[in-house]
Amino acid sequence: MKNKVLFGSIFVAFCSLIFYLTSTARLENAKLKVYGGSDAKVTQTNTNDNTAATLSPDSLKKTKSSNSSLAKTIIKNVDNATSPVQVTTQNIDYNSQFATVKNTNEAQDVSAVLKLFVLIAYEKEGKSSQTFKVNNGDVKANDQSLQAGTAYSGAFLKDLMMRQNNNDAANILLNAMGKEKINAVTKNIGASHTKITGKFGEEKVGKTTAADLGLVLKKLYQGKIKNSNEDNQVLGLLLNFPEKGLAAQVNGTVYRISDKHASVALVQANNGKTYVMSSVSGQDSVNFEKLGTAINSWYESH
Repeated sequence: MKNKVLFGSIFVAFCSLIFYLTSTARLENAKLKVYGGSDAKVTQTNTNDNTAATLSPDSLKKTKSSNSSLAKTIIKNVDNATSPVQVTTQNIDYNSQFATVKNTNEAQDVSAVLKLFVLIAYEKEGKSSQTFKVNNGDVKANDQSLQAGTAYSGAFLKDLMMRQNNNDAANILLNAMGKEKINAVTKNIGASHTKITGKFGEEKVGKTTAADLGLVLKKLYQGKIKNSNEDNQVLGLLLNFPEKGLAAQVNGTVYRISDKHASVALVQANNGKTYVMSSVSGQDSVNFEKLGTAINSWYESH
């Protein structure tokens, strides 16, 4: 009898051990449903430090109001989501053709795209007759576009800043107006997560979000930044910005500005649709040309 009791106790303990190990393995391999129908592995945190777990490509999520088909196209064309990614796009005329996909809400470090906000601030606050004298420290040795000791009009500096992506011209306007005024104008027009903190030519000039970039181009198109005439002038300068980013393979009339970590474009497509698309990435996580081509193809077929 004692042997039977002992055997029974051992059997129960063995079964409990198997159940525990099976449950643990199942928990470690569990998957969590996210918006858009894709699966995201449950992230594990290291209890020994405060660093966040590495993001997986499946961690990209669409917002609830996003068009599922458009969101899936975006997710499919983001090659690497292990660093912060934000993408947003909207058909100006149809609210149902809208999608935002991201794995972070935080503004990201960017550079040349912030020239858009210098341009807007100058259009709102600058004087058409104002001239800017260039000092020796304002011009880099390899910049042949500007001469020290010469005064240039704001119109010339704006054109140089946008048409040639010229950092010296941008910094002259930035210094003349001041970061505080430009940031105040930026906040006033609705780009509440955008801020310039450095100088152009530096790797990190400031921060912005995909939502802020898309909102500003939409407002420019609608004439809601200052007025239709002034806003059209800003858009006109965006036609010739050399870094095309999302718009590299897009036909039609395209207003754009881009740098290594951010890109925004407003497209008046040949099929009559007008849409805006923008993306910000923390590292080289987004191939803007590939993503923009995919978004454009979606709009062409819907």
